Amino acid sequence: MAGVKHPALAHALTSFVGRAAAIDKVAGLLAEYRLVTVTGPGGVGKTRLADEVLTRTADRFADGICAVELSSVQEPALVPPAIATALGIQQAAGVTVTEALSARLSRQQLLLVLDNCEHLLDAVAHLCADILLAADDIRILVTSREPLGLPEEVRYRLPPLALPSPHHPGGTESQA
Repeated sequence: MAGVKHPALAHALTSFVGRAAAIDKVAGLLAEYRLVTVTGPGGVGKTRLADEVLTRTADRFADGICAVELSSVQEPALVPPAIATALGIQQAAGVTVTEALSARLSRQQLLLVLDNCEHLLDAVAHLCADILLAADDIRILVTSREPLGLPEEVRYRLPPLALPSPHHPGGTESQA
């Protein structure tokens, strides 16, 4: 299980500019809290920020990281199977996928990233609540346009980058 990576972590094709403070903040939140949701408008860079945070924090998790892209999952009932597939969990007879996930994750020290969850908020929220109850050493990083609404959720709103200042030829870095 160690070393499971998000596909975008392999090689970013562009540099990541203007988000150093946001990376630090989200990495710090993950060190302190078990469920962190990065919210913001579409296209603001939530997925890319999550990738940068994963790069920075991967060595904190003995069993690695697992990132699940949920944008193509259209049915709420398919959220648990999508995560189980990403983790390589086979469903046993008489056991629900959620039970199998909880059982496996209860023995893991892992960062689970659930990316692009806005269209599946209720399903993701219920699953996160189940996982957090079952697994003490799991951290979950969610990216979504909207928060999950769980009491244990800590939210970080990612604002759009500031436009370069016309008075500074090199522009300015956004203070995210």
